[in-house]
Amino acid sequence: MKAVYQVLKGIIVGSIMSLALIFFVAALTTDFALIRAVMNAEILYESDLKEISKRGYFGKYVSASANREVGESGQTKLSVRLFDIFRIRNKDINISKPKNVSLGGEIVAMFLKPEGLIVDKVGTVKTKDGEKEVFETGKLKEGDIIIEVAGKKVQSVADIQKVLLKAEPEIDVKILRGINELTLKASPQISVSCNQKRLGVFLRDDFGGIGTLTYIDGNGRFGALGHSISVYGHNPDIESGRISRARFLSVEKAEKGKTGSIRAAESFEKGAGLGEISKNSKIGVFGTIKNKEYLKSFASAETASRFSVKPGAAKILTQVGEGEPEFYDVKILKASKQHKSQSRGIVLKVTDKRLIEKTGGIVQGMSGSPIVQNGKIVGAVTHVFLNDATKGYGIYLDFMMQENNILQN
Repeated sequence: MKAVYQVLKGIIVGSIMSLALIFFVAALTTDFALIRAVMNAEILYESDLKEISKRGYFGKYVSASANREVGESGQTKLSVRLFDIFRIRNKDINISKPKNVSLGGEIVAMFLKPEGLIVDKVGTVKTKDGEKEVFETGKLKEGDIIIEVAGKKVQSVADIQKVLLKAEPEIDVKILRGINELTLKASPQISVSCNQKRLGVFLRDDFGGIGTLTYIDGNGRFGALGHSISVYGHNPDIESGRISRARFLSVEKAEKGKTGSIRAAESFEKGAGLGEISKNSKIGVFGTIKNKEYLKSFASAETASRFSVKPGAAKILTQVGEGEPEFYDVKILKASKQHKSQSRGIVLKVTDKRLIEKTGGIVQGMSGSPIVQNGKIVGAVTHVFLNDATKGYGIYLDFMMQENNILQN
């Protein structure tokens, strides 16, 4: 009896060890990062669903299935299982067809209007008794946004002057610093130059700069830049914004240890205004092109999912002179399996000698330049490597399009 027990014990222990080994091997050969990226996607392309459903997409021992056929519209429940038995995860995912969009590549000027007024410089007021500070030293900082003065909302310098006419000797000034609202005490001073109360600050009502347009969809909705426009390191919410043509000036070529840049300025020629900006997001600037003539000047391309991006040959479309944007050869070195929207999913290297000769590689102002692989737009340039201007990062296009609510309909 004891011998039988020992035999059974050996069989059980051996079976457990064998199963453990099988699960260990399965775990080693399973791409869990890819599973996480897919199962955290808000939207998949029909082509993604077809590839994901192929055995071996996530690993030899993992299978995926959907409760709909490729070609149907709407939503599917995607199930991922180990050995076709053990469920790893189920999720309802929206399915989208690729879109035809206009390729950008052109330098544009973008300006954003926040709620309130941006503090450009903190100074003093020249009074009959000398220079006087209005705010306690160090309390108000460059980049703060003044949103209320003495309990009144302000959107212009004229609004502030109107409030100050009847202001008490000491007033509250509400500011936005980053994402935090703060209330500061201020003592407006009478300036000898105009005999009126002043706050002693230099203000502006918008912020912006130049960047590159990435795409425009059939309804005029655009995405640009691939990251936010910031002011003094902050990304404030905006009330409105505008986008216009830019006038190319020159290129400051990148050198070792020095970032280059495209120099351009807003164009004020007839028809230079292009449209409205509605969102300043960490992954791009978005809005609508209203200029119908401008919409006629672009070539189109089909969009592709981030799951289709592979290391290898690609192109970027960018403007580095007074002429039209041109395609330049690049090589995608890495396509990260990102499970949430980020601006550095693609690592690329400029291989085109023409672009290296003109700019030294990737320079400021090229952010937003479309990345095209196999004839389809897959992303946009976002950042440059500080120690090697021929290398840079890109964001996946589907993150930008989801932010702009394009893939959903």
